[in-house]
Amino acid sequence: MVYLYGVTHGGQWIDFLSGRSGEIDIIPTKEMIEDLSRFPKGTKIGLEALSKKDWGDVNLDLFMRPFDPPEPRFEDDKIAMRPYYEDNNQAYWKNLEEICLNFGFEVVFLENKNIWLRYNESVIKMVENEATRRNLLCKEEGESDEDYARKLIRFNSERYKENILSRKIHEIERDDSLLGAIKSSKVDISINGIAHSDYWVANSENINSRFGFSFEGYSAEVAINDLEFFRGNTLFVNNLTPDPKRVFERQCLERTVKLIETGRISDREPRFIGTWNIHSPYNGYFEIFVDKSRNGFCGEIIDCLGDADFEGEISDKEIKFTKKYKQEKCLNRANKKEIAYRGIIRNGNVFGFYENSYFLEQFYATPGSPKNIIDLGMSWYDYERDNKPELENLAKGFFN
Repeated sequence: MVYLYGVTHGGQWIDFLSGRSGEIDIIPTKEMIEDLSRFPKGTKIGLEALSKKDWGDVNLDLFMRPFDPPEPRFEDDKIAMRPYYEDNNQAYWKNLEEICLNFGFEVVFLENKNIWLRYNESVIKMVENEATRRNLLCKEEGESDEDYARKLIRFNSERYKENILSRKIHEIERDDSLLGAIKSSKVDISINGIAHSDYWVANSENINSRFGFSFEGYSAEVAINDLEFFRGNTLFVNNLTPDPKRVFERQCLERTVKLIETGRISDREPRFIGTWNIHSPYNGYFEIFVDKSRNGFCGEIIDCLGDADFEGEISDKEIKFTKKYKQEKCLNRANKKEIAYRGIIRNGNVFGFYENSYFLEQFYATPGSPKNIIDLGMSWYDYERDNKPELENLAKGFFN
C-alpha cells in the first residue's frame, strides 16, 4: 500500500498585452508539510524528480545534442532556437526534498533519466522539422492549388503527429516508468504531479492489476484558480476526489495516440468517420455512432476533444444536426456551446459546414475508411474543384 500525494509543482503567468510569459515558483503548502510530518522517521518517500546529477545530465544532453535547423527562407521568419528547460524547473522538488530530509525520511527519485533523454530527442527533431516546413510552406511557382493543399495538409499532419508522439513519451511512457519505480523501490509515500496522480487514483484497479500495488489514501495540492493568465496559487485538500476533466485529458491523449498509430480512435463500428478540420485532419478527426435504440438520426460523436451527443436529420441527399460536448467528457478548449452542422451527401460522402464563433468552417465525413489521413482532408478539395457553386450555395443557406 502506498500513500499518494498529488502536487501542482509549477505555475505560469502570461501578459496578453506584451505577449510575455514566465514560470512561477511554487513551494509546498504549509498544510501539506504538516500532513507529511505525521509519518515516522525512516519513511521511504518517492519524489517525481531526478537526482541533481541526472537532471544535470538531461540539461547537458539537450544543450549538446546536434541541432541543425535550416536558415529561414523568408525575411519575416525567425531563426529556430534550441529548446531549453527553465532554470527553476526543479525548484519545487528541491524544496520538497529538503523538507523530507529534515523529517528524517529516506528520499527516492522516481524519474528515469533515459525517458527524459528520449524526450529531448523528440523535441529537438520537432523544432528542426518545423523550421524545414516553414521554409517550404508557400505556393511555389507553377504549383497547382491542389498540390499546395496536399502539401499544407501533409505538413499540418506531420506537425500534429510529432507533437502527440512527443507527448506520449512525456506523459504516458514516463507515467508507466514512474509507476514501475514506485513498485520496485517499495516506497511508503509517493509525491507526483497532480496530472499523474489524479489519473492513477481514477484508474486504481487497472494500476493494481498491472503493477501490483494500491493506494491507501490520496491528498493533493490543487490550483485555486485556472485563469489563463495566472496559475500559481495552490490549496491542500485531504482525501481528494480526482478531477474528471483532468483524468479525461489523459484519456484524450491516449485516444489521439491510438488514432495516429492505428487510424482509429475507437473499436466500435461508426456510421461515419471524418474531420472538422480539412486543413489538419488529425486535429479534427471524428467518429459518428448512431443510437439504434432511439428513433431518428441521433447518438454520439467522439473526437480528440471529447465525447458529444448529437441529434438531427439525414436523407439520401442532405444531413443536418446539432452537437454538444458532454460537460465532463471534453477538454477545456472544446466549444461547450451547441454547434450546428449542415451538409450535402454525394455518393455516401458528406460535405458540409458548421458554425464556429460566428464563422463557417468546412467538414467532411465518409461511411468508409480513407486510405490515409491526407485523403481525409483532400476529399473536400477534390469535390470543391468541380462543385464549388453547390458548396457556396450551401454556405449561403446555412442560416436559413
